[in-house]
Amino acid sequence: MLELPEAVTIAKQIDDIIVGKKISVVTADQSPHKFAFYHGNPQDYHSLLAGKIINRAKSYGGMVEIRGENAVILLGDGVGIRFHDESAVRPPKHQLLIEFQDCTALSASIQMYGGLWCFKDGESDYVYYKIAKEKPSPLSQQ
Repeated sequence: MLELPEAVTIAKQIDDIIVGKKISVVTADQSPHKFAFYHGNPQDYHSLLAGKIINRAKSYGGMVEIRGENAVILLGDGVGIRFHDESAVRPPKHQLLIEFQDCTALSASIQMYGGLWCFKDGESDYVYYKIAKEKPSPLSQQ
């Protein structure tokens, strides 16, 4: 699982770099992994996310939530996340690749096991995500 400070840092970096970008192509499960966990059918992620504009990224516990209008991309549990600029070669193996209209991309690969969940807002029944959203962060000022 992503450690809490790591999830906070990654969410801030994503928020600084990709907010406002429009998703053009999503490729999920290109390199099948026995311990990659998805919400629903990963082949549906393109139709769910294509055309969405990234609104924000936020951490909840050891997870990173990326919002694109009414869709959620939730990353956690052993997921390595990489940003690729326009000229960068995309990794040949990945479990999730999100390409943006400006030719930049975000890739995610599973290390040992991990979750790459994409769903419409309100559709997730992942209990750890729900609990993390309800509780205050130990890093908050409250």
